[in-house]
Amino acid sequence: MSNNINYIIKYQKDNTVQINVRLSKKYDADILAHLNSLDNKGKSTYIKELVRKDMALKCDETNEIVDSGENRVIRIEEMAMLIGSSVPTISSWYRWKNQNPEHEAAKRLPDFFRVGPHGARCWHESDVQALKGFKASIKQGRDGLMGSVTQKYVKNSKWSKDYIEPPKTEEQKIKEMLWSIGAERAESANEGGI
Repeated sequence: MSNNINYIIKYQKDNTVQINVRLSKKYDADILAHLNSLDNKGKSTYIKELVRKDMALKCDETNEIVDSGENRVIRIEEMAMLIGSSVPTISSWYRWKNQNPEHEAAKRLPDFFRVGPHGARCWHESDVQALKGFKASIKQGRDGLMGSVTQKYVKNSKWSKDYIEPPKTEEQKIKEMLWSIGAERAESANEGGI
């Protein structure tokens, strides 16, 4: 019996948030009376239903899709948290998909859709597993599948494995020669005890 109680306590700590609302006995007496008159449905269920209705009304006003039901809409920030990635990582996956639409891995990425006045990228909740599977299936790192997108700034830098140093200009050669002459003079002066 105590194992069940410990499980319930652990589940509640890990998966729920408790919110306290302070109501005035004098000014909110009508609200308190109504909450006390509720049947077996419970106060929390009643309050959650009211909040969801309010959210639906606000979404209708802004022409956004209502985030409720079994196949709710997930924005990119929440999707990143759910699959254990970042927003820039997911963005790079879709940039790569646009560059390589015929690649087998690109076909496994579910399409997103845009919502709201700013065109936020969204998926349905059913797409979470597809994105997790895609993440698990690709090779990561500089030489990974996304290297053409993620390493675009490294290609022509000193840190690239394919970097070829450009030929030096005459001005650079003269500066290096003067630098080495100055360094030699400084060394000989130090050896002379100066």
